[in-house]
Amino acid sequence: MGFAGSSTWSNSRLAASTWSGMIMLVIGIVGAIGAGKSEVLRLFGELGARTVAADELSREVLAPGAPALEQVREAFGDEYFDAEGNLIRRALGNLIFRDEAARRRLDDLVHPLMTERLRERLERWRTEGTVVAVVESAVLVEMGARPLVDKVLLVRAGEGKRLKRLGERDHLDEQETRRRLAAHERLALGEAPADFTINNDGDLDELRRQVEHVWRKLVCSS
Repeated sequence: MGFAGSSTWSNSRLAASTWSGMIMLVIGIVGAIGAGKSEVLRLFGELGARTVAADELSREVLAPGAPALEQVREAFGDEYFDAEGNLIRRALGNLIFRDEAARRRLDDLVHPLMTERLRERLERWRTEGTVVAVVESAVLVEMGARPLVDKVLLVRAGEGKRLKRLGERDHLDEQETRRRLAAHERLALGEAPADFTINNDGDLDELRRQVEHVWRKLVCSS
């Protein structure tokens, strides 16, 4: 099924492959939980960018056999691991949304590793001739990765939209959804300094138009 402005979207996508810039452009997507950062990342991918999400980096550094996994076990205990030694991510997630000290302890363990993994990936993409790379992370600044990106895009959405998205995505009841939103509000992730802002309270077509606008500003005009 098509969408409004599909021809323009196609033309914008082609622009990435013909961009004359010699230095890879790296865009960082930030914003509060439930704002729709993953959807924005996906749309940039449709336009031709290479993309990576913080959750993917987290899963890599906490994969079975990874050195950080044993550090997490030592810090939080066996109760967060299954019989095969795999991390029970949902259980640990529930803990860090309730316990600020636990969140900081986990961040201290994994953020440096995630940032280094991101650095390595961006360097590999750069040597491969990638034109545009887009990184999605609510904690881009907190994990120390801000110096790795050239431009920051903040995705915003109203509380009602974020409640709905988060509850549906993670299969949470309203009480738990509100608890997680409140935890993120304390971190002020929805107010990070940014070069561009997208308001994601509308439909997908409106979101596409805003993403394309940023793309044209940063890529097509370069």
